[in-house]
Amino acid sequence: MKHKKLNKSHRVKQVKIAFTNKPITAWGGIGSLIAQFLERIEFREWTESSIPIKETSNNSGGIYEKVLSLFLTVLVGGDRFSHLSWWGHGVEAIQVAFSVKWFPAAASTMTRFWGKINKQSLANHLGDKARALTKMIVEWEGITKDNLNLDSTVLTRYGNQEGAKKGYNPKKRGRPSHHPILAFLGSGHVVNIRNRPGDTFSGHQAKDFFIQSLTNLGDNFRVRRVLCDSGFYNIDFINYLESESYRYIMGVPIWQIFQREIQRLKDWEQIEEGIDITEFKFEHIDNKWTFPRRYVVVRQEIAKRPKASGKQLSLFQEIEELKGYRYSLMIT
Repeated sequence: MKHKKLNKSHRVKQVKIAFTNKPITAWGGIGSLIAQFLERIEFREWTESSIPIKETSNNSGGIYEKVLSLFLTVLVGGDRFSHLSWWGHGVEAIQVAFSVKWFPAAASTMTRFWGKINKQSLANHLGDKARALTKMIVEWEGITKDNLNLDSTVLTRYGNQEGAKKGYNPKKRGRPSHHPILAFLGSGHVVNIRNRPGDTFSGHQAKDFFIQSLTNLGDNFRVRRVLCDSGFYNIDFINYLESESYRYIMGVPIWQIFQREIQRLKDWEQIEEGIDITEFKFEHIDNKWTFPRRYVVVRQEIAKRPKASGKQLSLFQEIEELKGYRYSLMIT
C-alpha cells in the first residue's frame, strides 16, 4: 500500500518541519538491529518448533508474534504484560522490521497464551529448548572460554502466583516474591536460569545448577573463573569447586565474626585514592572446613568515594577511624 505524500509543512527559522503519514517509531533503530539478529539465529523457526503450545482458534494470532511481543516488552524495560504499550507507538514500523502482520495489544492475550504452559513437563520442555538455543548462539559466536557468573535476584509478585512466597525482599519487605537463580558469561550471555519460590536461599542447589550450566555450554567450553555473589557462600559448593580445580571469587556475607577479623587487620595497601585492600586466613568451626582459606577485604573511604559499593559495618559505627569506610569481603 502506497502512502500519500503530505504537503503540510512550515519553517521555523532555518528548520523545515514537515509531517508524514508513514509509520514511524522511537524503537525503529534498535528494532531493525534486533530483527536482523533474530533472523540470523532463525528465532522464528525455533519459536514455532519449540514453544509447547498449540493454537486452535482462527482468531488467536500467531505463536511467534506473542513470543516476540514478550521479548520486545522485556527489551524496553517492561516487567509485566501490561507494559506491552511501552513500545506500541508506531507499531506498524515495528511490524515491518520484524516481518509480522500483527501484534497483541492486550495483556489478557498474553496471560491466556502463557497460561497454557500449566504443567511442569511443559515448562521443562521449554527450558531444555531454550538452553539448546543458548548453546547454539555461544558456539556461533565462537566463545570457547569465559568467566561463568552465578547470581540471584528477587522478583516481587502481586496477586496469587504459583510459587510466590514471602522471603528476602529488600525493596518490598513482606511482599511475596520469586527468587530466580541465573548463570551468565562474562560476555553477557545468560546460559541458564531457574525460577524458585521467594523463601529459597540464594545458594540452594548451587552445585546442581552449576553442573547444568556447564552442560548447556558443551564439552568444548572452558571456564576461566567462577564468580558468585555472597548468596552462594556455602562450604559444600566451595568444596566442589576446589575438588574440580575451578578458580573462583565468591562474595562473603560480612557477619560479625568477620567484622571482628577485619577490625584486627593493620596491613592495608592502597591501590587507588580512597581504596585499600588486605587479606587474611580464616576457617569456620565446622567439620567440613578442613583448612583455612584466603579472604580478601576491600574498603573504600566514603568521604573520597561517596558512591562506593560495599557496606558500613555495624560493629564499626562507634569507632572513629573505621566508621568512614564501606567494606566488601571475598573468598578466593
